[in-house]
Amino acid sequence: MNNLCLYREAIDFAYKAHQGHIKNADQRPYLVHPIQVALILMQAGADDAVVIAGILHDVCEDGAQSVAAVSRNFGREIAELVGSVTDDSSLPWQERKERDLQKFRSGDNRIRLLRAADVLANISILLEEISGQDFTLEDSTAQKGITEKLDKKIWYYKHIAQALEELWPECALLEPIRSRLGELKKRAVRA
Repeated sequence: MNNLCLYREAIDFAYKAHQGHIKNADQRPYLVHPIQVALILMQAGADDAVVIAGILHDVCEDGAQSVAAVSRNFGREIAELVGSVTDDSSLPWQERKERDLQKFRSGDNRIRLLRAADVLANISILLEEISGQDFTLEDSTAQKGITEKLDKKIWYYKHIAQALEELWPECALLEPIRSRLGELKKRAVRA
């Protein structure tokens, strides 16, 4: 199968896995996120297997597919990349993210690039969501929930950026992550 066909097959597979799912408050179809991750990976010079894994990176965690199904359809290499960034959703959020950080630290640079692209895409989405929020609302419970969500995500993204700086400082996505994370921190303070 040539690469163009493989990309199309990956998009079809992800589309079916995420069909009917909405990623964020902006009501965009979930598929927008993995496509954004794939585009970031392409811009960063990732190889085809990593870009395809970017398209598929959430099909197991959020799309009810298995790593075995990814392997059957796309091969072991892509399945291993997808598996490396798949969280165990049965665990509490903090434990999932700590495990993910361990995998990030012990993985190779292709795994780090895949996770870094996902992080960069997620930070961008959060920034869009924050700009669309009215934080002058009197409902302190809603505001507290938003602030707690942001604090947790900022903690995780900060640790990804620190590990990336330590393990692969020349990664093309390190500076964009730092920049967007700085912007997120500033906006979160206003939240």
